[in-house]
Amino acid sequence: MTLDQILASLNDHKVRATYGAVGKLIGLPAIGVAARLGDRRREASWVVNASTGKPSGYPDSMYHPELYHYAGVIKTPENLSALINGETNVESLLVEVKPRQKSIGGLAKRKPPTESYQLASIKPVEGQILLMGIDLAWLSDKNGSGIAVGVLDGNQLELKQLYSGVIGLDRVIAIIDSQQGLSGLAIDAPLIITNQSGTRPCEKALSSVYSPKWAGCHPSNLDRYPNAASVQLAQHLQSNGFDHLGKPQGKWQLECYPHPAIINLFGLDKRLAYKKGSVADKKHGQQQLANYLRTLRNSSNLVLTINPDCESYFDPERIESLSGQGVKDNEDGLDAALCLYIAALYATGSSMECYGDLDEGYIVVPSS
Repeated sequence: MTLDQILASLNDHKVRATYGAVGKLIGLPAIGVAARLGDRRREASWVVNASTGKPSGYPDSMYHPELYHYAGVIKTPENLSALINGETNVESLLVEVKPRQKSIGGLAKRKPPTESYQLASIKPVEGQILLMGIDLAWLSDKNGSGIAVGVLDGNQLELKQLYSGVIGLDRVIAIIDSQQGLSGLAIDAPLIITNQSGTRPCEKALSSVYSPKWAGCHPSNLDRYPNAASVQLAQHLQSNGFDHLGKPQGKWQLECYPHPAIINLFGLDKRLAYKKGSVADKKHGQQQLANYLRTLRNSSNLVLTINPDCESYFDPERIESLSGQGVKDNEDGLDAALCLYIAALYATGSSMECYGDLDEGYIVVPSS
């Protein structure tokens, strides 16, 4: 079964089907279907989010005019196959889209977290491309964010600019929008939040692997972040053509998480302690992280070079001299540089683990 055949059948019957149902028929995880669909267009809007019944990242103007011809959607590969193979009683194949159940007794009623999976093989991008890494503050109007800008050319990544202490989502967006020709971003922040309370399934899945290494996730939910700046940022990017886990040759965004990335990239047994503890502990941890990032100049996979304008963030003597807000600002800069490196790994087709999905949120971690 090909994706074109599936789309043709959905268009002919005026029926929606979920990313998961389509993915199982063509041998992709649900999270990879949107990337395979390519550019947003009405003919592809029949493939929808299982929770909302809508195509992810589409403005209303891009919906097929008969998207809601049927109230229900196809949610299983078996029913989708039946539709394609000529089942005439279409309504018997459909399932109602129901609002998500709220938590009971503090525990969200949902399926248990699944294991991670390798992202589908991605063709690396060719030629120079502009990338960004963002360490977005959870409360971006009060706390500073870090932003790294770099140029990828083959397996060479140059860190060109570093910003830290960036206050306000508007300022973050202004810096992003000022980068002409930007291809992709890796962002340390929850970009998709649909759970009312508790923890996202991707956070549970990742924590089941990395909590023993002290690198589990903080919980994010709509009760805690009813209007999260990170979700607003992701939606702004989506409206400007940056698809979640899109093709490296196009425009894309992805959610990442530094702690497990550091463990896998540098072969550590547990989380690198540079965010908690005394000021002296934090500065020592930053010196270690800076040194690890410097070693990437000798990487056989993806070489990182640092523009002299950014060197101060990696200088152990300067880190030792920091105090107060300067310590936190430097941490944000280093995190942003790491996010940039993760973006470049994605663009070069390096092996990546993915936890979660496009419906309820996902986190990408470089494979060890």
